[in-house]
Amino acid sequence: MTEEEGGGRRNRSGGTIIVDASVSKTLPDSFSRTLPVWCTVINRVTSYYRRQFSNKKNECESKDNLWWDNGLYTPSSIVSQEERLEICNVLDGHVRSVLDSGVILDPNFLVNILQKPLRCWWISNCHHLQNMENSRNQCNYTSLQEQCERIIQEAQNYTCILCVSCSGSPVCFPHNCDNPCPTHINVGTEYSYVPGAGDDEESWSRGLTPSLFWQHHREILDNVITADQTNISIDKIVGRERKLKEQSIEGAVGEDAYLSCTGIGLTGISIGSRISGKPSMCWKHFDCIINVTTNEYDGMSSSVQSFCNIPRGKYYIQMPVKEGKKDRSELEKYMPVAMIFIFEHCIIRKRKLLVHCAQGRDRSVAVVLSALCIFFDFDSLTQVDNNVADAHHGYKVLLRPRDWYHGLFLSNFENFWIASYFNKTTFKREAYDTAEYFRRSGLNHIIWNALIERNGRDLLFSWIQFEMYKKTLLHFDSLEIDSKSHNCKYIGFGRIDHFKSLATKNEIRLALHYIQQYRNIAHPTRKTMQKLNRFFMSGNHELFKSFH
Repeated sequence: MTEEEGGGRRNRSGGTIIVDASVSKTLPDSFSRTLPVWCTVINRVTSYYRRQFSNKKNECESKDNLWWDNGLYTPSSIVSQEERLEICNVLDGHVRSVLDSGVILDPNFLVNILQKPLRCWWISNCHHLQNMENSRNQCNYTSLQEQCERIIQEAQNYTCILCVSCSGSPVCFPHNCDNPCPTHINVGTEYSYVPGAGDDEESWSRGLTPSLFWQHHREILDNVITADQTNISIDKIVGRERKLKEQSIEGAVGEDAYLSCTGIGLTGISIGSRISGKPSMCWKHFDCIINVTTNEYDGMSSSVQSFCNIPRGKYYIQMPVKEGKKDRSELEKYMPVAMIFIFEHCIIRKRKLLVHCAQGRDRSVAVVLSALCIFFDFDSLTQVDNNVADAHHGYKVLLRPRDWYHGLFLSNFENFWIASYFNKTTFKREAYDTAEYFRRSGLNHIIWNALIERNGRDLLFSWIQFEMYKKTLLHFDSLEIDSKSHNCKYIGFGRIDHFKSLATKNEIRLALHYIQQYRNIAHPTRKTMQKLNRFFMSGNHELFKSFH
């Protein structure tokens, strides 16, 4: 990507620059092995679909149009010829695994977006590593300028992945070389290596985002100012941007707010930023809203006078989840009540739902991702043409609803919960029947409190598994729930010994890919994904964990 001096416009070649470092190696293993392997696998998967679509069109494609480089490129001075051959032997197996896994939800989208094959290039403080598919570990040195010129030339035929390694000392010697010679580049600048810093940008970025960096990179990289002055400059840039965002939120009117959200296929669920949840415009497009932030608009705050302003027939809840690492457990605490809210209003009542956080990238995506895993089946995906569905690109993938909730209503969950607490001395059925709804959620106040308690997740998942097994067991004479231990037991034929998670890591990954095909800025942080894995996979579901 280059930037013109005058207008600040960028010419995009479709490639990317990845920067990493290692304490002990010239190149991290991710640069020398992992990325080249994945580039080759993705190239071969894309080549497979290109041939498929070409055959379907019954067109006489020229060899030039069908040309696609499926070769493996590795840095010759790091990866030996023998190791490279070993990698080549397992590549086809990796390709088959990708094709069989169903991770490519929309092959047509992949083919359209990847117009040129992927290829890695390497730049290091020690030496500039050559890209030779059939290398013999020759010592070919070029200057940084020559290497960049070659990359620019090859960018006409490839989508370049430029791997820039900050590792190494001022003078390095390559592997397997009869006449080692030092690098032409002598950086000489000491740096402090912090393991995992790339996954923890909140601790050092000072709020700076990639887009902000590129807008102000000349000011930030000014080598005349000191490091402290650079930090002050970054803080001013981030502060100005934050103020502009706040003003845009307050000033958003009409369709501007609506356009900041994205519908996720035909699920009836949309993801948006805080602007999209601004009253009263949001109620013209949505029937129910989940706010996954600690801030509320005046027309939706927790005060009785405020939430009474929500129109009749519209529903709203807030999940007070802090941004990033500031949140400890609130996302997991409020997830069960959010799932029941989605079940009641979106899945059963077919109401239009908006889930929003500050930017529509992390917290709101996590909520929708959980809902997709619980209510939709990723084992059977159907592609339909643009004419059938309102698609943003060639094909759209349809999700099939799971079978477990067919014919169910919110009352089924309420009855399950009441059955598990019915014999408790502290519980009175009359109190439940006369309890008011929690604000404008459409959910009973007692149910709300039960779902945000410590065992709220187990209550939700136990009910779901209970309904799943009711549909699979033909001989279900009766079921009893021990009010003290919360264990379920049934009297009938057979026995259930296997309890699986409601979502595997692969299903969570597929759900995220599905969301990203509609909202490409959806990128939950690593911490958020860890919370989702913990939410779905940690421990057994207490109310339904053992049968007698």
